[in-house]
Amino acid sequence: MDEEEKKEREENEEIKENENEVMEKKKEKEENEEIKENENEVMEKKKEREENEEIKENENEVMEKDEEDEMKKGRLGAEIREIRKGRLVAEMKDQSERMQEK
Repeated sequence: MDEEEKKEREENEEIKENENEVMEKKKEKEENEEIKENENEVMEKKKEREENEEIKENENEVMEKDEEDEMKKGRLGAEIREIRKGRLVAEMKDQSERMQEK
């Protein structure tokens, strides 16, 4: 093997090493991109979950307020019915007294 062949062989080996290094870096870059995509996906899902939890909390608050309002309406309705009933009884007594006076 002469010097020229030896030199050519060394250059070819160096080229192969460089190609391998480039391929490794390319593979590493792809893996890093995939990791970034996965991290972004995880963050999006986490954000979505937090938003859903906030929505649930807001819905629960609204439902509680609605229940409170319904209870208040129920109590007020009962009070109004009692007042009307009392007025009706008073009117009936008043009419009865007027009838007796006549």
